[in-house]
Amino acid sequence: MKFIVFFVYVVLPYLTKAVEIVAQSTHRFIAKADHSARFDVDYVGPAQPDARHIVMFAVKQRNLDIIFSTLDDVSNPFSKNYGKHWSNAKVQEMTQNIEGYERIKSFLRQHSEDISITEAKHKHYLVAEAKVSTWEALFSTKFHTYHVHDFRKNRKQVAFCGESLSLPVDLLEHVDSVHRAIDLPV
Repeated sequence: MKFIVFFVYVVLPYLTKAVEIVAQSTHRFIAKADHSARFDVDYVGPAQPDARHIVMFAVKQRNLDIIFSTLDDVSNPFSKNYGKHWSNAKVQEMTQNIEGYERIKSFLRQHSEDISITEAKHKHYLVAEAKVSTWEALFSTKFHTYHVHDFRKNRKQVAFCGESLSLPVDLLEHVDSVHRAIDLPV
């Protein structure tokens, strides 16, 4: 009996703290979901682990400072470069982050065979589909099921959403944002 009391009050709190520290060293907290202002959303319950869910990863783009300063320059009627807009191909070349795109894709493939990835033409984002249980493990969270109502069309959509978003430390320098992880459709 003394052992059980000792374990519950002395050992267990330290084990819990150790697990939290390990989780923090592999993941970094990004944001917590908050749907309290949404009048069109009903909570249904915990998401089924085998349900399929699509998530989109936006890749951090390169040279955005140059892109924005050039845009200001070519849009200023008093600039000698006024009207000399860059082509789409030039902008793509300047902003593409192939290394980041490939690192995210590689990480997802290594994490689970369950993840299917849709390739993006310009490699600015990745769309990935996997089981809810896979996303829960990857983002270190729990997913829930919601009904999102479209009152204009008198219908509801089933949506999944995590409680919070934590990204693996290995992905932080390559991911700009993650969509459909803690946000619900509008």
